[in-house]
Amino acid sequence: MTDEERGLEGQEDSQRSLIGALKGLQRPTWELELLISGALIFSLFQLPGVLTGWFDSVVEHVSGSAYWSVYWIYYVGMIVVVVLTVTFTIHFLLRGFWVGLCGLNAVFPGKIDLEKVDIGPIAKGVYAEQDIDVKHLEKRVDALASTIFSALSVVLMWVLMFTFYLALFGGAGWLIVSGLGVGLRRIHAWIAFLVVWTPLMLVGLADLFYKKRPEAWGRSGLLGRPLLGVYRVYYWAFLMPFWGPISLTYLTRFSQRTLGILSFFLGLALPLVVGTVMLSGIGVWGYDSYVYFPSYTEGGAVQPRHYDALRDPSSMAPFIQNDMVEDPYVRLVVPFSVDDDNDGMAEVCPDLEPVRSPGIFLNRTRPRGVDQPAEADILECLGRLYDVELNGSKLQDLEWSLFSSSTTGMRGVVTYLPTDGLPRGRNELVVRRTRDQPETARSGTREGISAEADQEEDPPQPYHIPFWR
Repeated sequence: MTDEERGLEGQEDSQRSLIGALKGLQRPTWELELLISGALIFSLFQLPGVLTGWFDSVVEHVSGSAYWSVYWIYYVGMIVVVVLTVTFTIHFLLRGFWVGLCGLNAVFPGKIDLEKVDIGPIAKGVYAEQDIDVKHLEKRVDALASTIFSALSVVLMWVLMFTFYLALFGGAGWLIVSGLGVGLRRIHAWIAFLVVWTPLMLVGLADLFYKKRPEAWGRSGLLGRPLLGVYRVYYWAFLMPFWGPISLTYLTRFSQRTLGILSFFLGLALPLVVGTVMLSGIGVWGYDSYVYFPSYTEGGAVQPRHYDALRDPSSMAPFIQNDMVEDPYVRLVVPFSVDDDNDGMAEVCPDLEPVRSPGIFLNRTRPRGVDQPAEADILECLGRLYDVELNGSKLQDLEWSLFSSSTTGMRGVVTYLPTDGLPRGRNELVVRRTRDQPETARSGTREGISAEADQEEDPPQPYHIPFWR
């Protein structure tokens, strides 16, 4: 062997060693992917409960546009969590499957010899046509797992970016508007939207124009510089250097049909799945075999939501301390429903001015020099919103006090009913909102009863709260 041949052989050995070293560095990446996927899956499974707890703690305190803002944050957040949980779980399973294929290929290397398999010519022909091979399957699963992991990285960056800019612009708008002493209104959101997105939309329209007329871009001159400058700002502001290469790789490697199917799944199928799960959670539909139990009761059932010792803290139904009362007083708390009772206050007490505007506020958003209504006037108006019956008799002149929960922030009114003189055994409180009945029906006249019967929709059922002493 000549010196030249020995030199070439040494170079080949060096190349093989380098390739082996690179493969050795490449292999451990799957360990990091499995570790990251496992940690994220564990965290993501906790998020639906966190989101639902936050939603339950906030939703009953807002109404109108404020309610829809909270609802859409919750709904979009649930969709994102479900998407990430499902896809990270799929990636985790694929990586585990890939590890098993690597071990199988290491123990039994080489191609599959179909001549040694006891199968007929039809199955053998299909297997030979598909080129069944463990090594080939290992590469395909590896590529699919890596693709999913990179796509998830893009989704996570989008979520973080959206959250960051939502907090940034929302916080800036809140500071500006609160500093002016007025509540945050819808027009301010539209103004912020136009300020942020109008330059990008104009650049996008210009880009479409020059796409159809490439020769015009060469003659753009001074106009092209500001267009490039605006797009550069958005390029860096929206973290395009990080997720842009991944997205462009997908756009150049996958067909429009594949991307269309994926967009359909993400845009329609997943919201339907999440909506179905959410509707199941609130009892719109379910799956059980309680065929003799009605879904709704007209009263008399012992429902945990009416007892402080048993209720869900997020429930907004009236409640007392327990189903068995040994105290000298029954403590009746009626939560204030901002969605219904704000309108009720304006209806029954039109001269009573609100303390402040709804939505985001500072401690002092009421104009200086304007007196706030007295607490007695507020309580008198609140008391007119509810009718309370005890064992079939309407209670008059109840002494209401303002109530606030220290755990959930729920607000309402509370009154204390003496238990002296109540019979032993079962007693029943009935609480109804006066606005649930027609105005004439509240007076108890024959015309009122007829008007109530002619209603197209039945009024909401009152709250029945049985208790024992």
